[in-house]
Amino acid sequence: MNNNIEKTLSDYIDSLNSEKKPREHGLADNSTEMEKLMETVRQVRSLREPSLPQENYVKKLAEKVSSDLKSKPSDSPDKKASAGQSCANAKSVKISGSENHMRKTRSPSTLKARIAGVGIAAAVVVVALLMINVMYPMLNGNIVHAMEEAYEKVAAYHGMLEISETNAQGDTLNHTKLEIWADKNGHYV
Repeated sequence: MNNNIEKTLSDYIDSLNSEKKPREHGLADNSTEMEKLMETVRQVRSLREPSLPQENYVKKLAEKVSSDLKSKPSDSPDKKASAGQSCANAKSVKISGSENHMRKTRSPSTLKARIAGVGIAAAVVVVALLMINVMYPMLNGNIVHAMEEAYEKVAAYHGMLEISETNAQGDTLNHTKLEIWADKNGHYV
């Protein structure tokens, strides 16, 4: 049984390393122990640097897109628009330095539109929060407001005051108990 788990786990790791979805992934007959092991393998695998495409990938992609655009003549405006978008997308791929990373650049108007959208969304959230803070106390949902109303209803207070002392050994000694009456005007008895 243990050898079978090792073999299955080894196949799982090999599939992940070859950038393929393992066939063992998500099978109903996997035990909870096997699922935990697979999850651990996926977490360890996620720590690895991502694999980069081949060095000539960008050049091949650009050639493929341009040959596809040249080989398909389009007469309808919809097709011309999509071809123009594909060409614009192909132009937005840049090669940075000798590392050959792909980077998609955005036009300034797109960035401005996104920033404006985020700003508007943030403003809407702030206004909504302010409205909630203003309206909520009016609906008697504020604890301070409730305490204020309860205090207004109190005409007098009656209670017991206990004076006690705790010594170094932790023993509590009660000295006296006083009964106190107080009104709203601050008169104590």
